Amino acid sequence: MKLLKDLTIFDEELPLWRSSGNYRCCYKKKNSVSLMHPATIDVYAVREPFCCFGVCEAEMQEGSHLRSENLEMLSVEFVVSGSLYCRREDRGYLLEPGEIFLFPPGGDCEFMTGPGGKCRKFSLLVGGPMLCSVVRQYGLDKADVITGIDRLEVERLIGSFRENIRYAGTENHRRNARLTLELFQLLCYREEMRKIPPALSRLVREFELHPEYPFTLPEMAERCGCSVNHLLRLFREFYACTPHRKLIDCRMKKAAELLFRPELSIKEIAALTGCSGALNFSTGFRKFFGISPKEYRKLGHFP
Repeated sequence: MKLLKDLTIFDEELPLWRSSGNYRCCYKKKNSVSLMHPATIDVYAVREPFCCFGVCEAEMQEGSHLRSENLEMLSVEFVVSGSLYCRREDRGYLLEPGEIFLFPPGGDCEFMTGPGGKCRKFSLLVGGPMLCSVVRQYGLDKADVITGIDRLEVERLIGSFRENIRYAGTENHRRNARLTLELFQLLCYREEMRKIPPALSRLVREFELHPEYPFTLPEMAERCGCSVNHLLRLFREFYACTPHRKLIDCRMKKAAELLFRPELSIKEIAALTGCSGALNFSTGFRKFFGISPKEYRKLGHFP
């Protein structure tokens, strides 16, 4: 990934190609992008809290140039080969294979083929009534470029989306939402995450794997081989929060995942995520996601 200091390459005026409400999309040339095996899910699934409703493989030819305004979804652009110029607001980048660019909802974005004249990429389009809240909670509203990510994992997820998105039915919609949550979690592991001390990374992984466990500060510090004060400094430096806050974040994200399992009651999910009672769990969940667990489950059409 290369940060662009000069954004004049994006100054070209483009004719309006498509307009839907406040959303505007402009192409330099209509036929400069070849879509291969595009897949979309039916509109019903977009009523899920969040889901991927579009998977598209594209071959961008030399001179391809696309600009979108007031985007109503999260667009995840994964470069497979070639290179791609991307702009989000007043920030521009040149992406290489294996890198991801995020176009968040509500923003203006633009991309065009880079040096070499061609680019092959995948686009994942994510929507749903809880999208903006989840994007903020995972910090993806502040991320432009995702580098250092496991390409095999990305390609595996894309394959799972493409396979699942071809079919209708409630169970497929739920699986789609689970895959979308997995996508959010994968995108959180950015390049700078590799610089986190291994002991600290292992501790947070324990938070994710065992959110029901009653972790205490002295035990956390012992697991990391440091004092409590040093542990607090490490969390401030690498996660910008306290250990307790990070633990709560992991518990709430796990709870959101468990709510996709309709056989579990709210009380059972509270116990599985280390919360002392359904009431405390519901209060914490609402504070984190802005909506109660029951409302969240209702959005997902669970009984």
